[in-house]
Amino acid sequence: MSKKKHIYPLWIALSLGLVLRFIHLYMFSKSALFAPIGLDELYHHFWALDIASGNLIADGVFFRAPLYPYLLGTVYWLGDGSLLLARLPGLISGMVSIYLAWFASLEFTNRKSIAGLAAIVFAVNPVFIYFESRLLLDFLLIPFILIVILSLQRADKKGGYLFLAGLSSGFFIITRPTFLALIPFLCAYIYLSHRKFVKLLPFLLATALPVLPVFISNLSHGSTTLVASQGGINFFIGNNEQADGVSASFPGLGNAWHNDDAVRLVKEQYPEITEKEISGHFYREGLEFLFSPKGMKLLLKKTGLFFHGAFIGNNGDIDFYRRFSPVLRIPNPSGLIFAFGIMGLIFVRKKGMPLIALLIIIYSGIVILFFVNTRFKLPVYPPLILSAAFFIDYTIDQTKGKRVIILTLAIFLSILFSIDFFGLSNFNSGAFHFSMGIAEMRQGRHEQAEDYFHQSLEENPTKSSANLNLGIIALKKGRLDEAIRFFHNEVDIEGDKAKALSNIGMVNRLLGNSQEAIRYGKIAVSESGDRRDAYYNLSRTYFELGQEDSAQRIASEGLRSYPDNLRLLYAKATAMLKEGSDSSYYYFAQLIENGNRDLVQNYDFGSRIQADMGLSGNNRELIAKAHFNMARPGLPIDSIENHLEEAIRLDPSFQEAYIQLGNIKNMKRDTQMALSLYRLALENGPMTPLLAFNLGNSEAAMGNYTRAKELFQIAAEDSNITAEAQKRLKALERIIP
Repeated sequence: MSKKKHIYPLWIALSLGLVLRFIHLYMFSKSALFAPIGLDELYHHFWALDIASGNLIADGVFFRAPLYPYLLGTVYWLGDGSLLLARLPGLISGMVSIYLAWFASLEFTNRKSIAGLAAIVFAVNPVFIYFESRLLLDFLLIPFILIVILSLQRADKKGGYLFLAGLSSGFFIITRPTFLALIPFLCAYIYLSHRKFVKLLPFLLATALPVLPVFISNLSHGSTTLVASQGGINFFIGNNEQADGVSASFPGLGNAWHNDDAVRLVKEQYPEITEKEISGHFYREGLEFLFSPKGMKLLLKKTGLFFHGAFIGNNGDIDFYRRFSPVLRIPNPSGLIFAFGIMGLIFVRKKGMPLIALLIIIYSGIVILFFVNTRFKLPVYPPLILSAAFFIDYTIDQTKGKRVIILTLAIFLSILFSIDFFGLSNFNSGAFHFSMGIAEMRQGRHEQAEDYFHQSLEENPTKSSANLNLGIIALKKGRLDEAIRFFHNEVDIEGDKAKALSNIGMVNRLLGNSQEAIRYGKIAVSESGDRRDAYYNLSRTYFELGQEDSAQRIASEGLRSYPDNLRLLYAKATAMLKEGSDSSYYYFAQLIENGNRDLVQNYDFGSRIQADMGLSGNNRELIAKAHFNMARPGLPIDSIENHLEEAIRLDPSFQEAYIQLGNIKNMKRDTQMALSLYRLALENGPMTPLLAFNLGNSEAAMGNYTRAKELFQIAAEDSNITAEAQKRLKALERIIP
């Protein structure tokens, strides 16, 4: 028999996997959910866009592991930000995983039929296909752990496999740092397999190679964090009085929490704590709860949740996406995978099984210690599928009677793992329509978004942020009374109170109710949630009322909690500038320096999302305004010119910057460039008397006297420059009738 015939099950699996993934991507790309909407997806998306734009060096300690954002950033750079090409790494990962699953199963069982079955499970598993198409990091972990398994299994045949196992482990660590906990156990396995300490060297050296650049980057920012600083917070999320074992909810902050809000709560309680001690503090708090009676009870619940076959969503649920992709309607085999995999652990005693058991038991324990969802369970699927392959191989060799008994037990386990003991069917009540509302809102389709948010509230009247977003849409459409009603509804259900109260204050400001605006603003900044908008809106309320001292004070209070927030820096700087304080330029400079650092360090990209929705200016516009204000009298003319050019680069519609830069060019006697800049100013805003005056001067200097006359006539309408405009008109009368 030819070699091609020997591997025909692999070709079937690869072909089937490729076709299913293409169908899914085609159908998925037609839906509103194709754009990133989940918190982690948005984090990866915005970070990757920054990387693609050339910001390759981290501005601080990595809060999250960096491998996937850098991979996605490379794809964005190559593909001009294409969201379709962004799914290419997932597609490649899926196909590689099918290939590796075939060879790993063949290595362990030496049965092509079982290897083919394992490859087909990888090819058609809707859970794998789903994660491969999301802008989430988890799909990378499947080929990484398969390479570790296959390499360690073959390590006695060739020394290079230990290096390959270490390299894959290192890449796993800079994708999901929890894998660090397995390294001592893998070292013990390697030593017990070879009885030579020297065998550990290639594995450990290769593991360190991908991790070292990340560690050096963190070290350069004064931290000894090996990869990412989020570990302590995530552990606390899964182990506290309000934890349910599933939700990524921070006590007092809800699901849409920010790192600096969590840090702020700790610092309010422990003022002397340093940044380096924060993660350790969260670990200690989590451990204290874990060893309490309530913590032990929650641990048992999380163990049950881990082995449950249902999809537990985090940053989206597969049920949402099934509505757009028939591929995801393939039955979820997780219950069978867990049941047959556990049976393999119980019954099989073959070479290779200790490694499989080690990975399943240790990694399962790590996930259970934190909190449980299908995303976090994903790296356990490959060893479980291989254990299931072991079990099927074992079952084939048994007598008919014993085969019936153990298969009946396996099927019983799979049924048990499918029973909803934990109320998971109600876990995402209202979430699909809410997610669709967010997706439509981000694309500017507000009528459709409103319909989805209303449907979300019909399913779950206490759905957080649904009323908030309905209020924002009503505000954008000018329905101010309706907006206030929705914001009050958000407060009543104990949703995102800080933002809702802040928005009530902002609407009252628009209605001219200054005292009510201030009253609600003060309540908003006293809430425990994300208060960036609250501080900013209250500061701007005081600013518009001419109370610059109060505007500065509120912005300063906000900056104590959110020291790098660009909008708060802008609010403080503009209030100081209006008072004539030269210190304002320090804050404008700080704003420019910080740039988009909030995104990478603090999970803070709310302003970018609002800008995408057309609800606020974006960070580039704020930085452009900072550059414009930095172009102050007293600076060397070249420095002023550089600031204005940077303002225009960041915001090409910045009319005032074009006018001021045109004035600078006139001072440098570059009349042609000045004229071009004034014309660009006119393209990006209304004709004003001052612009008409400057443009008239340039047109006259270039010999365009008729046009200059028209412009000076417009300029003469402004009493401040009437006299100068009249002088120019009289001069022109001598040249043209």
